[in-house]
Amino acid sequence: MPQETSDQTPIEIDPTIEAAVPGFGLSKLLEHARNHVRDPDPQATLRQTQDSLLGFLAARDPIALLARTGLHVIDESCRTADDLVFEQCEAEILQSLALTLPQGPQVPTSPRSIVRGWYLAERTVRAFSNVTGEGIDSDDPIASITAEARVQTLYYRNFFGSEDAKAILPTLLKPMDALSRERLGFCLSDFAAALLGLLDRIGPRINAFEAPAMFQSGHLDEAGLSAILSTAPMAERAWRFAGKSPAVTRAQCAFQLSEMAWAPVFTFSQKELQGWYGETIAHALTRLSLRFGDLAGYNLERLYLDSPIREQPFIRLHDDALFLPVPGLLVSFPFQMIEGLIRGDTALEAAYSHARARYLEDAAEAIFRTAMPSARIYHPVRWKDPDSGESFENDLFVMLGNHIFLLEAKSGKVKPASRRGGLESLKKNFRQLYVEPGIQAHRLEAILRRGPEAQTLLRDSKGRPLDIDLSRPVIVHSFGICIEHFAAITSNREKFVSLGLIGPDDAWAPILSLGELRMIDARLDTEVSFFHYLTRRAAIEQQISFHGDEQDLLSMYLVNGFQIDTAALDGRQVRFGMADAPVRGHKIPRQDRGELDTPGVQLPHSWRRVAAELYASDNRNRFDMIETIMNQHPQGLADLERRARSYRSGARGGSGEVAVIRYSIGNRTFVVVQLLSNARFGSESAWHDHARQIAIGLQSTFAATECVVVLRAKKSRAAFDAISFFRSEIQNRLIEKA
Repeated sequence: MPQETSDQTPIEIDPTIEAAVPGFGLSKLLEHARNHVRDPDPQATLRQTQDSLLGFLAARDPIALLARTGLHVIDESCRTADDLVFEQCEAEILQSLALTLPQGPQVPTSPRSIVRGWYLAERTVRAFSNVTGEGIDSDDPIASITAEARVQTLYYRNFFGSEDAKAILPTLLKPMDALSRERLGFCLSDFAAALLGLLDRIGPRINAFEAPAMFQSGHLDEAGLSAILSTAPMAERAWRFAGKSPAVTRAQCAFQLSEMAWAPVFTFSQKELQGWYGETIAHALTRLSLRFGDLAGYNLERLYLDSPIREQPFIRLHDDALFLPVPGLLVSFPFQMIEGLIRGDTALEAAYSHARARYLEDAAEAIFRTAMPSARIYHPVRWKDPDSGESFENDLFVMLGNHIFLLEAKSGKVKPASRRGGLESLKKNFRQLYVEPGIQAHRLEAILRRGPEAQTLLRDSKGRPLDIDLSRPVIVHSFGICIEHFAAITSNREKFVSLGLIGPDDAWAPILSLGELRMIDARLDTEVSFFHYLTRRAAIEQQISFHGDEQDLLSMYLVNGFQIDTAALDGRQVRFGMADAPVRGHKIPRQDRGELDTPGVQLPHSWRRVAAELYASDNRNRFDMIETIMNQHPQGLADLERRARSYRSGARGGSGEVAVIRYSIGNRTFVVVQLLSNARFGSESAWHDHARQIAIGLQSTFAATECVVVLRAKKSRAAFDAISFFRSEIQNRLIEKA
């Protein structure tokens, strides 16, 4: 006969949380609106600073200034976000305004003058931000969103990093190669590789330019100086004034002159381009260039949100060499550059649209196949609604244990008018790219709720039934996947409700860009951590109101595993400020995704053993149990661990003690129960019946929806001696064996 445990009132462990969002101080969580500088007359400030900057550029040759600015942007990109003082958008406005003027006189630009130019650029961009951002704190939510869209367009760069761009762009364009060779004379994938390959050529050139550091140390290398002066006529003329000064002074002069000589690092001759890539691609690269004066008469205020240099990043010099003072443009706006090359060719434009759609779906599938090796994945899934008879298709269906992830891919472009805050364009883009995925996924979610009946309706791409089991309750998580988006603005449903595109209770699928999905895959490079993040990400808006992008959310997860005191944050909005340091930089993900590692979620030793044994098992509910355990506060799990260790060591009695911890997310409450017993149960069914009675009581007491009951016997050293899982899909409904 099994040894029965005594009936006792469960001991609930209610762990205290030291802060509402552990790991984030006031410097990283801002509860007030965007912290931009207030200006009583921002329009006047914009005119004044813009005129000053134009006058500054007209009085000197801008090439030296722009080249040293390019180096400055690269240096700044290596800083932490907290130390960043000069951004790419400020370098872009310098280049854009310089192109409205003819090339200035060859007047040397001293380091002090260069810094003054940067200061003017910063003030000009900040002034425009104040002008275009007016209304960002408005009580009118629509005015606030359109202002936010403009400010984000002004500052936000890069849907993905340079390494991602090199992997994505040529592969996306590969299916167009035959057509582009016929229509353009070259393969677009080769062009993309050449475009992004220029980034790799700039780094070694910077490293090879060692003379400035040598001069700064007080040593004058005559050969190094001659090499520099030969590439910078202005510096060569200015060097005459160094005369017979002492060597140290001459070295200091040489250093200052070398600051004007960085242009060759960012300049590519036609001979070089043709030698590397061939004549046709060199010519295509030249098409992406503007000469000084080409933007004369251009509406200056449009330069901030829609500058032509986003499509034509090179400056074409007098000898047709291509000058690239802001290399980051190649990563920030590569799609606009490609689209500029094919504009007006309807065949190429149609092929490009198809290539984007196909690549996005295939890339998302590839990421999930790598990240979730245990999952069953179907791309696409087709089905017919039994009520309406209408046929539907869903892009990606991923089933891991009793969890289903539905992903709808939207490869469309964000229109320039949307980025400038045009309300009608914004609404149309948002509806097509970010609202429709939730509507499509919701249709299939409704079918999946029919259980076994749904299994007869779903077909794979070849018309075969899916090899899945829907006889037991499943949890469905829906996401939209896109190429381009508005980051913080499109990361939560609040903005869509404000725009009137969805109602408070309408279907919604969180939006992830492809770059963000790749980031999550790289940072959470085990199946368990990737799975757990997506389950929590799907429900994060049920816990907090936030303003931030996916980098902020992933950073928060890596710091505290989304252990958030929702009660403390009730009625308040979390605004992330410079909080994405944990995800900055490149990370190479591990090859073996089957390891048990839970970055961000701190599991005490014995509970890590439990999770590892469950993950290694073939238990159908293993991911449900791991999810329930990972959702608990580490302090609560540690307390259960101490109780079990003390009981097993004989330091305390308490056979039959039932200890409970829980964590709620929206209408789901995850419960872990630990039962201490003198001996194991005599049979699995006896144990499960006993565990079920505990779970039913907790469902009644706490409205538990997911419940893991763990047995730990006195003379055992096992991670657990028995374990059961129960799920109630709806609150106040009797818990059913899952």
